Amino acid sequence: MRQTLDDSAILALDPISLALTKLHALRNFDQTDSLDALHLKVCIAAARGFLKECLESNPDLVLWHVERLAKAARQKRNLRVASEHGLNLLEAIPLNEIQTAAENTQNDNLLRFLELRWPQIHGANESD
Repeated sequence: MRQTLDDSAILALDPISLALTKLHALRNFDQTDSLDALHLKVCIAAARGFLKECLESNPDLVLWHVERLAKAARQKRNLRVASEHGLNLLEAIPLNEIQTAAENTQNDNLLRFLELRWPQIHGANESD
């Protein structure tokens, strides 16, 4: 995520990227004395807040992040880790707020997401 500070551009990780990084750490690194599972839980909650915040100003960015989360959530290697730790990446998706924004703004992309894409995402993860 690109931000500016005193006319200088800085790059910062968004909560979705942090969540995906913590998921990677859970899969690939020794978890003895690690807090990665707790960190991931916090990242999921933070990601939800971040997406809510972005919804009004940039709904397309929200949908892009939703796709990133959905892709990670359905990967077999991540399903095992999520199950072991009682995690669900899709909890980061603020579905009620997306529905409200879609109704209030009649944003075509949000409406299409709710009509077509969300049932696919939700159904894919229900069947796993």
